[in-house]
Amino acid sequence: MKNTTSFLLILSVIFISSCRKDKSETIVIKTGDKLGYYCNKIDSIAPRNTWYDSDSIDINEDGKYDICLRVSSINAPSGHEYASRISIIDTTFQFIVTSDSISPKILNIGDTIDNNKRWLYQPGFQLARDYCTWVNPSESLYLYWNQQTAYIGVRNEYKKGHYKFGWIKISVESICFVKIYEYSYEK
Repeated sequence: MKNTTSFLLILSVIFISSCRKDKSETIVIKTGDKLGYYCNKIDSIAPRNTWYDSDSIDINEDGKYDICLRVSSINAPSGHEYASRISIIDTTFQFIVTSDSISPKILNIGDTIDNNKRWLYQPGFQLARDYCTWVNPSESLYLYWNQQTAYIGVRNEYKKGHYKFGWIKISVESICFVKIYEYSYEK
């Protein structure tokens, strides 16, 4: 009887622990929220002496860059392009994206980051862009992130079907001037 009771107790503990939800299924963006890995990195990205500038982030602190922000300012006899972009370097990461999949969705304090969002991996996303050629003088503008300070929702598949979440706070102060404020990611 004692062996049967011990066996049933062990079996129930195994069953309960296997049914427990993954602790990282939902996070809510909060000011200064340190999810595990946290960096308060105020850094400005703007073309200075060259036509572009970039900065990369190792959001999960594994020694490899995961995400890259890049701005460019190109003036040529045939036209111009001013742009800010964000790229995913590590292919296990995804962003919450807009319905047109052009840009990471703008998130704010109090927004929830979970698996029920529209997630996408692709190498590059637009933040803002102004493009014009003299051949076709109509200007192409994409200003979704322009003059916005907000959060980008990030997730990483660390194990098949299991995700860790995080966020990056940036501002696109003008089409080709981006500031990284801070980022945080679950340990």
